[in-house]
Amino acid sequence: QHPRPGRNTPWSAVRSHQQKVGQIFKMTVHGHGDDDEFHAAKHQAMHRFVEKVGFGTAERAVERVTEAVGERLVERAGERLLERVGERAVERVGERAAERFTEVVGERLIERTGERLLERIGERAVERVGERAAVRVGERVLESSSERAAERAGERVMKRMRERVVEQAGERALERAGERALERAGESKMGRMRRQVAAAVERAAASAKARASTLGGQLLMRSLKTLQVVVPFVGMFFVAHLAHADLHRMQEEWATRRKLSTTTLFAIAAIGDSIDVLVHLVVVAGMTIFHVDHHLLHSIEHFGMYAAICATGSSILGEIVSTFMLSRETKRSSDEHAAKKTSKIDLASWAIVGTTVAYLCTQSLGLKPLLTLTDRKSWAWEITAFGFLLKVAQDNKDKVAGFYWAKALVATGIAAFGGGFLAPLLVARSPVPFMEETFAWMLVAAWYVTHNVPFVSDALTEIMNTSACSVMFKLFLNIFKTQQMVGSLELAAKAVAAEELVPRSTYFPYAIAGPLICGFLGGCGEMFLPVSTGLQPIEVGKVWNVRAAFFCPIVYFVATRLCGCDSLDAKMAICLLRLAGDLFPAHRDALLEVGTSTIYKRTKLRSTPLPIVVPVKEA
Repeated sequence: QHPRPGRNTPWSAVRSHQQKVGQIFKMTVHGHGDDDEFHAAKHQAMHRFVEKVGFGTAERAVERVTEAVGERLVERAGERLLERVGERAVERVGERAAERFTEVVGERLIERTGERLLERIGERAVERVGERAAVRVGERVLESSSERAAERAGERVMKRMRERVVEQAGERALERAGERALERAGESKMGRMRRQVAAAVERAAASAKARASTLGGQLLMRSLKTLQVVVPFVGMFFVAHLAHADLHRMQEEWATRRKLSTTTLFAIAAIGDSIDVLVHLVVVAGMTIFHVDHHLLHSIEHFGMYAAICATGSSILGEIVSTFMLSRETKRSSDEHAAKKTSKIDLASWAIVGTTVAYLCTQSLGLKPLLTLTDRKSWAWEITAFGFLLKVAQDNKDKVAGFYWAKALVATGIAAFGGGFLAPLLVARSPVPFMEETFAWMLVAAWYVTHNVPFVSDALTEIMNTSACSVMFKLFLNIFKTQQMVGSLELAAKAVAAEELVPRSTYFPYAIAGPLICGFLGGCGEMFLPVSTGLQPIEVGKVWNVRAAFFCPIVYFVATRLCGCDSLDAKMAICLLRLAGDLFPAHRDALLEVGTSTIYKRTKLRSTPLPIVVPVKEA
């Protein structure tokens, strides 16, 4: 057995192999040996003929098959290419125009990407199918035919493949160039279309504006003509309302006050407004019903304007005169009412003062017991104490307004008995309100009547502010304050004299500083309470209550200890001194200014003078 030559076997080996096969064929088939030359030649000729015919036929068949396949593939590829190029050109022009017009860039990109992907996939599939078919045909032909036919077929197939690759590259280049050209043409067409559309829109807008301006002008003219009628027509009703109001004011003025001046002014205003109404009516009728000469219409309008100005001025002047007269009448009536009320209050105050003075003059033991608060047989002591507490409650009424009732009561008690508490406490003695409990209950009654009794509290305030009652209650205040000063001074003097635990002074036979300090606190100690007030009452200023509490104990101490005067006489003297200072504040300040200036100048206690105006606080 001879091995079959393969693809890589040389051509000489193939030829020798064929000769051996031929000899074996001759010996087996025909039964001839090697010595039969004729048959051998014949057979060789037949074999050569068969070989040539077979090889030629195979070569031609392979060539025709490959040529036919290639031509058909090329034709079909060209036809499909042209069809696709045309279809794509038409589709893309339409699509680009639609896409540019609607500005949908995303859809166009997606469509292009899909189309190109499908085209490339189809091309590659066709190429691969063609290549695989050609390869398979070639392999089969080469297997069945000789190596020469296979080589030629392979060379031609490779040549055809190269040509096909070149053709495909050219086709793609042409396709892309065509696409770009078509895109640019489409874009230029779209740009022209856009410019044409923009120009058309501009022309339409200009025409619309022109029409709108024309219509707006016509509408404006019609509106102005309408307003020329509507405004006078509406103004006519407004002026008619003014005329009616002026007529009503004229009737009211004459009915209530019977004043000819104001009634005449409102009558002129009513007549002027009526004329203005008629003018408006003529103007409206001339524009709508009948024709009125232009100059005559202007004259009528001027006349109506003058009438309206005259009516307005008369109405304003009438209101001013009426208001002035009304204010005068109101003021006169209020003054009369106030005078009547004041006369009633003054009458009540004089009645109270007269009753009190008549009772004290007839029932008391005299002026000295009254001023020294030693009259206990009559009601002088009770009247004086209760009057003092009413005076204190009334003076502090505004200060405690809005306070809680307990706080207001305590504040009033401090103002009444603050000094009477401090002075006894300094010498370890019981305060006066604790010794005489009547003061405590009188304080509650006075505070309640001053603040919480309807009608009575306000009436009491007005009565106590009158001149007569003011003098009487100031008298009660000074009597009780004198009692507190003298009582505190004598209490301190007795307490120091009765002291046994501490030895007495070596240089002074009796106490001086302690009684004077207690007397001072008894006269104005309430001004230092509550403790947060500090020393403000004695910092600076002309406060009469502080000055009186300072000078009166000194006068009493000198009169009783050094001059030998009777204590009641000295007590009455300082009471009258305090009362004179309260009743005559201008003369009091002038005398004190002379005395204090001389003292300050001699003693150098103060380099600058005291202030001239200082608020005076009353306890």
